[in-house]
Amino acid sequence: MSIVLNTFHFSSILFLILMNFSFVQGNDSTIKESLKLGIREAIVSDSEHIAILLMQLGYEISPGQVAEKIQLFSKNDHDKIWVALVDGLIRGALSFNVINLLELTQPIGRIDILSVDQSFRRMGIGKALVEVAENYAKHIGCAGVILTSRNSRHEAHQFYKSLGYQIPETTYFKKTFN
Repeated sequence: MSIVLNTFHFSSILFLILMNFSFVQGNDSTIKESLKLGIREAIVSDSEHIAILLMQLGYEISPGQVAEKIQLFSKNDHDKIWVALVDGLIRGALSFNVINLLELTQPIGRIDILSVDQSFRRMGIGKALVEVAENYAKHIGCAGVILTSRNSRHEAHQFYKSLGYQIPETTYFKKTFN
C-alpha cells in the first residue's frame, strides 16, 4: 500500500487520505485491481450507505437515524464519523468518540463502530480507517484508543490484535434502558 496524499486538517469537515492499493479477489480466479481509497468525514448524504454497513454488523438502524447521528457528531469538536471510499463509493465507516475518565490525566479515544463492506474486507480499508482514528487521537492528545467487539467476532479480534490492540483484564458490564 502506498500513500499518495496524506492531509491532516482535523478541524475541517473533510479529512482525506488517498491511497493506491491492490487487492486479490475471487474464489478460483485471481483478479488484481488498482483502486483509489479515500477517507473523509461523513456527511448526511452518506446515511443510507452507513446504515447498510451497520446492518452487515447486525445493527438495525435507519438512514434517518444515521443522519441524526452524523449531525450530532458534527456539533462536537472531537466526535467523528469517517467513511472510506473505494473508487468513489462508500465501502467502510468508523465512528470515534473522545471520553474523559476520572482515573486518567488525558482523554482516551474510543472506536465505537468499524464496518467494512463484506465484499471489501481484508483489503486494508479497516486498517486505514483505524490509522485515521489513531492519528486523530494522537493529534488531540489522547492517551490511547479503546474499542469493544462482540465475543463472536473472532476474525475482528484477530484483526485488532494484528494492529497492536490487546484484550485487557477488565470485564465489561452493560445495562440497557427501554
